[in-house]
Amino acid sequence: MYRLPQIVDLLTRDLFAEGPIARRIGAHVKNFERGLQNPFGRHESTKRRFAPTLATMAGPTAAILVRAQLTNEHIESVRAIAMSGADAIQGHDFWLKGRPFILSVGAQHSGALEGELEGGLELALGWQPEDIISVAAMCNDDEDHRLLAEVCLRLCESFDGIVSFGGRIAVGPVHDSSHGSDPLRIENPSGLPGVLYATSYETAAGSYVTAHFADATFMRAWLTNPGLRMIK
Repeated sequence: MYRLPQIVDLLTRDLFAEGPIARRIGAHVKNFERGLQNPFGRHESTKRRFAPTLATMAGPTAAILVRAQLTNEHIESVRAIAMSGADAIQGHDFWLKGRPFILSVGAQHSGALEGELEGGLELALGWQPEDIISVAAMCNDDEDHRLLAEVCLRLCESFDGIVSFGGRIAVGPVHDSSHGSDPLRIENPSGLPGVLYATSYETAAGSYVTAHFADATFMRAWLTNPGLRMIK
């Protein structure tokens, strides 16, 4: 099963609508064909429309799961918090220190929130997530991972939610197996303060792999860790 399906919307909405990111990519296609490096990273969702740029598109993604459905007022707050300090803002797109990001609020893709809860996360949390905020970095350098983590921390603290990494980070338990595992709640994983949650979900191949989620305390510690990487 595809994880974080809302990320498909994040990465394709602008591209297929020929928005500012699509226009920038289109302007660089000839350079890519000459073997020059594309500044946007890589993502599968662009295969049909931007095949010449596929090898180097997009970066890490993450989501924040929140306790209540977001109202229009909340959505304005989400935008203000996520885009704080942005160099430029164009609709759902924003730039931090010259690095492009895309913000999506709510389950833009049907089943997005349900996919996050597939492994029984709510049992470990003790509460039921009711809405989702998704953020995607369009580049894949270390700085993009750090900036994405900072945006996630701000949103997590402001909305009392948890961060979904969309996969397994470098610390915490591993649930990869041929069958599903019960969700886990781990305090101070690998000596880092905070709480990390682990669930398993089924892939299209029928195997089960690990998904990690974290509270704000862990995210703050993760930001200072030399091993900081979000999930691409």
